[in-house]
Amino acid sequence: MFIISVLTEEILDYTVKSVICPECTAHKKWDKQSNEYLKWKLRHNSVCEINHDGSSGGMEAQPAVEMFTDSIKKRKLRYTVFVGDGDSSCFGTVKESLSGIYNVEKEECVGHVQKRMGSALRNFKNDHKGKKLADGKPVVGKGRLTERVINSMQNYYGLVIRENKGNLQGMKDGIWAIYYHMIKSDDNTPLEEQHKFCPKDKQTWCKFWHDKLFASKNDKKTYDESKCLPPVFRNELKNVFKRLSDDNQLSRCLRGLTHNQNEAINCQLWQRCPKTHFCGKRRVVLAVCETVCVFNTGAGSTALLIKNCGVQPGINMIKSLKKTRNFAFIKCCKKN
Repeated sequence: MFIISVLTEEILDYTVKSVICPECTAHKKWDKQSNEYLKWKLRHNSVCEINHDGSSGGMEAQPAVEMFTDSIKKRKLRYTVFVGDGDSSCFGTVKESLSGIYNVEKEECVGHVQKRMGSALRNFKNDHKGKKLADGKPVVGKGRLTERVINSMQNYYGLVIRENKGNLQGMKDGIWAIYYHMIKSDDNTPLEEQHKFCPKDKQTWCKFWHDKLFASKNDKKTYDESKCLPPVFRNELKNVFKRLSDDNQLSRCLRGLTHNQNEAINCQLWQRCPKTHFCGKRRVVLAVCETVCVFNTGAGSTALLIKNCGVQPGINMIKSLKKTRNFAFIKCCKKN
C-alpha cells in the first residue's frame, strides 16, 4: 500500500504486507514440539515474511491505519485528506483509529463519482427494458437512450466536476446544464432557452453556443439537435439528476481529486512484479522500492541506485534510460 500526496503527487510512505512465508509453509508438517522445529523457529522469527494477522480482506485497512497513526512520529506529517472510492470501508477504520489524535476528511475520487452517472442511466435503461415510455416508444433505439448518449452524459458529468473545483454551486449548475442540453424541451421552446444553463465562453463544450457565438458564417455547423433525447426523458431522468447533483454527494468531491496517481503506481509495480505470478515478500519489497524511486525522481534513479551499490552504469544503460519518461535524476548521476 502507498500513501500519495494530493499536493505534490509523490509517494510519501509505503508498506508491504504478507500472509505467506515459503519457509513456514515448508515446515508446516513438522512436529511443533520437537527440538529441531523449535530451534528452526527461533532462528526464523527474525526473517519470517508473515507480517499480517487476520483475513486477506483486512490487508487494506491495517497498513493504512499503521501509516496514518505513525505519520507524525515517522514523517512529521498529518494525512488529513483520505481519497477513496464511494464504498471503501478502509476510511472508517482509519478515522476510528485516529479518533482523539487528529481529524481525517474523506474526499471521493472524481473518476468513481463520474461513473455513477453512467451506472444510474444504465440501471434506468435496464429497469425499463421491454417497457414503453409516455410517448409510446421504448427507452432504447435510434434517438433514444443509447450507449453513446449515456457515455456523453457521463463524460460531461465528470468534466463539470473537474472544471468547478471548490465551487459547489458551479457544479450543480453545470450538472443541470447537461440535463437541459442533452434532452429536448417541447417544440415551442427556443434553443437559446434550452441551452441557457450551458457555458457561453470560448472553451464551452456546448456546440450550440459555439456555433452561435464563435463560428464564422463559412464554418460548418457542429450542433445537431437530432442527437438530443426526446422531451419525454425530462420527467423520466429528472430524479437521476436530482440525486447526482445533491449537495452532500458533490461536497465529497469538491477538490476534484482522483485515484489516477495510485493507478499509475500500481501499473509500474505490476510491470516489475506481475500479478499473474506468485512473488514472495522479499521480491515484492524490492519491486516496491524501485517503483517509489522511479515514480518520485524519474528513471535516472535506477542508475543512481546501481552506482550506490558499487557498479558504474554503462553507456548502454544511460542511453536506455534516456528513452524513458521522467528522466529527472540522470544529471545527478553524471555529476557524481
